[in-house]
Amino acid sequence: MKAYHKLKACLRTGAATIPNKRIRSSGNPGGANHGNIKKYFIDAGPESSIVEGDDGMKRMYIRSLVTDNKILLERDPGYIKRLEGVGDEALIAAWLKGDWNAFVGQYFTNWDAKKIAVPSFEIPDHWPLFGGMDYGEAAPTSYGLYTVDYDSNVYRLCEYYQGNATASQHARAIAQMIESCPFTGGRYPQATYADPSMFVKRRLSEVINHSPADVFADHGIFLTRANNDRVTGWRIVNDALIKERFYCFNGWNDALMRTMPTLPRSTKNPEDLDTTAEDHAADELRYAISKIYAPHRVTEPEPYEGTGQEMIDQLATQTGRRNGRYAYA
Repeated sequence: MKAYHKLKACLRTGAATIPNKRIRSSGNPGGANHGNIKKYFIDAGPESSIVEGDDGMKRMYIRSLVTDNKILLERDPGYIKRLEGVGDEALIAAWLKGDWNAFVGQYFTNWDAKKIAVPSFEIPDHWPLFGGMDYGEAAPTSYGLYTVDYDSNVYRLCEYYQGNATASQHARAIAQMIESCPFTGGRYPQATYADPSMFVKRRLSEVINHSPADVFADHGIFLTRANNDRVTGWRIVNDALIKERFYCFNGWNDALMRTMPTLPRSTKNPEDLDTTAEDHAADELRYAISKIYAPHRVTEPEPYEGTGQEMIDQLATQTGRRNGRYAYA
């Protein structure tokens, strides 16, 4: 959206006969900037309503469908049938219905916000806490606080998501978030898995030579190098989504909930994300979940060769017979 906002600065005139200065844009759902466009235009307010931004400029989203183009349909009446015949439901919804919730090229097709967002609850003291972090200074730093229950379900409790800040500013803000988390009693995570680049030391002067990880350690947040195998990490994330073992506390994870469903697949490597998209929260999730989630393997039971009574006798021998809560031989 930087190019679009820069274009607004060129919207000027000294002519008194042009009272209203406008930019008219058009586009289809999909692509690396899908999420930002959807957030700025489509989700900003009700369809065909005027929304005023912080800069004083007003904007409006007007849905434009192929059925509005009467001349096209008169001259090419078979066009809609050809659109319906592409065979991709997301593509049909995007091109034919103008549906911005249908994302062509979406990477996380198993992302279901209705299932992932759950009500918050107090975390038991015996549940471990973990952190994940993707680091940026001009770009956003994303930090997520996680826990895992005894069924191996992963919960993302809350997040920090902020750009244009130094390592020390990020560290102070994240420490404050951890200490004030209402679900954990302010407990610090056992480990925070972070981007390996955070451990590269920078020579600031003859006597100062430290890394962003050193700065975080000074604020009580000790980092562990994460596995940066992107493709394997995304497979683990997708496994957790498919098996419905990943959840977010509703209302506390806005950046992840906003960006994850809008991330596109890379055109160069279909197994990876498009790294030009807003993938900071996704990367942080990948660092954390690669360490704290173990994909479950489904094994088929071996067929039992014997009678039903023989099976009962064998089980009774192995475990003892049971009467309610009490076992007896």
